[in-house]
Amino acid sequence: MAKAFDTELMAQIPIEPAIRIGGDTGKPVVYTMADSITAKRYQEAASKLLEKIDKINAEGGVSNQAIQPTTPAGVSACSTPKQEAPKQESQSGGCGSHGGGGGCGCH
Repeated sequence: MAKAFDTELMAQIPIEPAIRIGGDTGKPVVYTMADSITAKRYQEAASKLLEKIDKINAEGGVSNQAIQPTTPAGVSACSTPKQEAPKQESQSGGCGSHGGGGGCGCH
């Protein structure tokens, strides 16, 4: 899949119960089983990610304008003019509950 999306594979982490249990209890496997192979794979992925971020920053960084709405400081993307999008039924508690008319695209 990494090749299909022309991206770098940071780590291969097996699906195992310890990961789910750690997530459910708030005690990640890297904390409860720090010497396990799975914990070491998470640590390897984190190290590779940090190296990648450091390299990108050293090369001048990147702009996220193409993937994230950018608005002036203090202005929410939901307070900008709405883009045309298919209308959806709003449910209580979601983005649609803020009164509509925003530009977040969830209306």
